[in-house]
Amino acid sequence: MEGRHRLAEVVAENVRRLMNASTQLNSNQKLASAAGLGHGTIDRLRRGEGNLTIESLAAIADALGTEPWQLLVANWKPSSPPVLLEGGDRELALFKRFTQLCEDIHKRE
Repeated sequence: MEGRHRLAEVVAENVRRLMNASTQLNSNQKLASAAGLGHGTIDRLRRGEGNLTIESLAAIADALGTEPWQLLVANWKPSSPPVLLEGGDRELALFKRFTQLCEDIHKRE
């Protein structure tokens, strides 16, 4: 449970940072509208509460002009996005699968 709570905080911080940097998506209502989600979903997300679906994460990332995986990275800054430099077979397989899922979601839209 601790890991899930920490991940929710990471996503919340990244979304807040991107919203604060935007003039067009600087409120919960504006981001909710751009992402096609409810205002309450964005409100809970920004507080680090609730559970996002992969589809909601992808919609929020798309509205904010970033990739879903970037919202999951602690201390992520748009000016210097992290890159997967190395990892074991499991990490690489997980990264590839997550990337494929995100692409599939974008194709459905």
